Amino acid sequence: MLLARQGLALRGHESHEGNLRELLELRADDSDIIREWLKRSRNYLHSDIQNELLGLMSHHVLRDIIKEMTAGGPTPFALIVDGSQDVSGVEQQAICARYVTPNLDVLEEFIGFYEPPSTTGEALAKMMKDAMLRLGLSIDHLRGLAFDGAANMKGQFRGAQALLRAEQPLALYVHCGAHCLNLVVKDSAEASAVIRNALHAVNELGVLFTESIKLRSKFEDICSQSGGVSPTKLRPLCPTRWTVRLQAVSAVLDQYPEVLSALQETSESQGHVAARAHGLLQIFSKSSTYVALGLSRSVLEPLQKATVKAQRTTCTVTELVEMVDATISVFQTLRDNADERIETLLKKASSVSLEAPETPRMKKPPKRFTGPASAYQAQSPEEWLRTEYLAFLDTTSAGLRERFKGDGIAKYKVLESLVLQETPQSRCVEDARRCMDQWPPELDEGLASELQVFLRDRRFQSLPEVVSAFRELNGGARSLLPNVERLLRLLLVLPASSATAERSFSSLRRLKTWMRSSMTQRRLNDVAVLHVHKDRAANVNPRAVAAEFVALNPTRASTFGKM
Repeated sequence: MLLARQGLALRGHESHEGNLRELLELRADDSDIIREWLKRSRNYLHSDIQNELLGLMSHHVLRDIIKEMTAGGPTPFALIVDGSQDVSGVEQQAICARYVTPNLDVLEEFIGFYEPPSTTGEALAKMMKDAMLRLGLSIDHLRGLAFDGAANMKGQFRGAQALLRAEQPLALYVHCGAHCLNLVVKDSAEASAVIRNALHAVNELGVLFTESIKLRSKFEDICSQSGGVSPTKLRPLCPTRWTVRLQAVSAVLDQYPEVLSALQETSESQGHVAARAHGLLQIFSKSSTYVALGLSRSVLEPLQKATVKAQRTTCTVTELVEMVDATISVFQTLRDNADERIETLLKKASSVSLEAPETPRMKKPPKRFTGPASAYQAQSPEEWLRTEYLAFLDTTSAGLRERFKGDGIAKYKVLESLVLQETPQSRCVEDARRCMDQWPPELDEGLASELQVFLRDRRFQSLPEVVSAFRELNGGARSLLPNVERLLRLLLVLPASSATAERSFSSLRRLKTWMRSSMTQRRLNDVAVLHVHKDRAANVNPRAVAAEFVALNPTRASTFGKM
């Protein structure tokens, strides 16, 4: 249990070299019983026995999760699924369950890695149904799906979400909010050539910084000489780590003089590193690069705040949409103040002694596109930078509006309007009746009257306010509002992102390494459950596991006795 919880290997290159054997040898120094046991020919340390015990312990953890999910009877739940390849090239699909406790607390629990036979939407949907069947979860209570935007997941006809919703139409699908924000950044950067090129230069600088010890040492020496402050690491733009872009851009901007000096000294040496440093020096010596990075940081900062909040387990779809709307408002403010921001950045670039920006030569478009009018040509560097910045902002805002208006979000807002509408008394009955027709298993004829009672003299601005007010009701009052409670559960159970499944891949990387790449899928899954759920694994009763282990084979009773 200790080794599994810590994600450490039990076996070594040889059967007598593993961590499990070494720990037992260590304990044998203090225990005559263990010392004598290790001398036995049948000491139950074989890898098959290890797999069996790991499976029993992981099943205890999973049963504990399912017991908690169904504590108040059948409850709506959502599936969060994401995929990645492990170190041996095997496709691993991480499946997590999101549910609401009787106290209306939202939990997202990892339930395992699954290896699908293929990555088609049909195979993935079948895999999810198999996982639900093994855990005793009925698809009748499935109410939410959170995947990424891949065609095999999101596809309207043959995607996994479409096939699952064909069997359970009440399951709303939401494209992971963090993925959407990441895609918006990638798409919007292509709208401005100068910003795209600047971000690419930051990525190349981070790659060179990672590969070249010479550049790193020169950079650290220059930083220590300039102020004695520990330098911030220069890093590339990781496509799968959503919050790294801002850190990479800020690290370059905040240490721009030191970056230029390090590139200058490195370019004066020899070899391919010097050639790459010289090329990057030419790019970073331009004012346009500095200004473009400053403009991109102004857009990345609010997007990162939204991304960090979207990855929280407690984040609801309502909060995600509100964050997106607030971010769009921030971009509108940036648009109004574009001239002042560009002027400030140009002054800072001048203070660093960078080359003055020049208006690039624009290719003249064909007259069949422009007509008799002359083609637009920026008259100054400031005007050119403003055009690029506005294109970047407008593309980002348009991308946010487009990616956060799915069918699942629209249906979610209809449900949410029941508790957040401004005139509940006049519209409550009509809206409640419409929702009852769409959600017959959860909501019945008593919803309208219960909402009128609950919303009397109350006006809520957000879903967390509604949940907080409902929690404050005593048990008797809550028992009189069963439809309201079921409505709140429906609103809370829909995930805003698939970040929990993404985080499980960090555990996968720690567990299945190059030295442990031959691990079977069953063993990997059992170890992953114990490693991810460390607290739950610590509460597993070892005597119950031992009794179950002995009961599986009649011959074990003669060795261990009746447990």
